[in-house]
Amino acid sequence: ARHLADRHRLVARPYEQLNGELEARLAEVWPELQLLVGDGVFWHLHLLAQFGEPRAVGASKAEVSELLVRVAHGALKPERIEEVLRSAEQSLGVPVEAVDREMLKMIAAQMLVLRTGMQAAKKEAAALVASASAPESLRRVATTFGAMTACVIFGDVGDPSKYGSAAAFEKALGLNLKIRSSGEQAGQLHITKRGPGRARKYLYLAALRAIHQHAPVPAHLAIEMTHE
Repeated sequence: ARHLADRHRLVARPYEQLNGELEARLAEVWPELQLLVGDGVFWHLHLLAQFGEPRAVGASKAEVSELLVRVAHGALKPERIEEVLRSAEQSLGVPVEAVDREMLKMIAAQMLVLRTGMQAAKKEAAALVASASAPESLRRVATTFGAMTACVIFGDVGDPSKYGSAAAFEKALGLNLKIRSSGEQAGQLHITKRGPGRARKYLYLAALRAIHQHAPVPAHLAIEMTHE
């Protein structure tokens, strides 16, 4: 489990960094594209890896349509593909020089490579959870949080069912509370953060997914709660 979590982090970290750089560049050269790309999709990476910038997309409508149909496996409706083409033609972004176009293509291509590595690690994590040798507690955690998050938890702090109490498990994660005794935050309550940061990060992301999927509280309040 720890090996798979490490493998996933090895490719996820540079993917996140490149994604931040790509978003910054697109905000300048093709801001409209960001509004058309939903969560959990990656067809725009194929588009950028091949064409690089909106003017090249607008000049190759037939090729772009064929590419998007193929890489999205039919999930993109013709209306959305038409929106992409129209945004490329009418983009208010800054015109792209040849060197910047090549950089966009390189970033997108590298993100596709890293995404393949992430998917491979997730697939092996799912196989590990489903294997006959996997403990039942691993399956229960994976059912709630996903296979990769389960591997992170088991790899970093061990089997939750082996702890003597929930409080002991909470402390191992560094999620137990303490009152600051000095500084500007004296008297305020904070988590200790003494456990592995990776496990806390994955649990935090799992909490965000749960809020997004189940909406137990109003969205604006949920955002405030997660930030607090």
